[in-house]
Amino acid sequence: MTFRKRKKSIYKKADELSKLCDIDVCLIIYEVNQKKGRAIQSETWPQDSAEFNRIFNKYNASRDIHVPGLKQNFDLSDFYSAAKNEDVDRKFERLYPTWDDRIYEFSHVKLIKLIGSLEAKIQASSKKIDSLEQNRNV
Repeated sequence: MTFRKRKKSIYKKADELSKLCDIDVCLIIYEVNQKKGRAIQSETWPQDSAEFNRIFNKYNASRDIHVPGLKQNFDLSDFYSAAKNEDVDRKFERLYPTWDDRIYEFSHVKLIKLIGSLEAKIQASSKKIDSLEQNRNV
């Protein structure tokens, strides 16, 4: 019973949003089988399929167009994708930190050795990159 009340409320809010803001709104609502946890049916709003398809196609077309100054569409899949990327970034930062506070305790001599070691690694990396680029161009 609760789902039906919420669904009715969502339809009402979508209708109000559409009228008050003079914008196109469409909804896809999936009802889930509580025992199996799978979607058993979907409903769309507006119920007129031609109107729903018009709005949905307009939305899909707008996702492909990038207009400077306009905010980008951010739907549920984008939200979860961004959250996943943030999790990956945090995990990567934990595994491979970019800074270590122990460096503050290094002596002057130890810092000079560290700088020399880093410069040697940079030179070796640059040579490797140059060699890979030459092999790719051959």
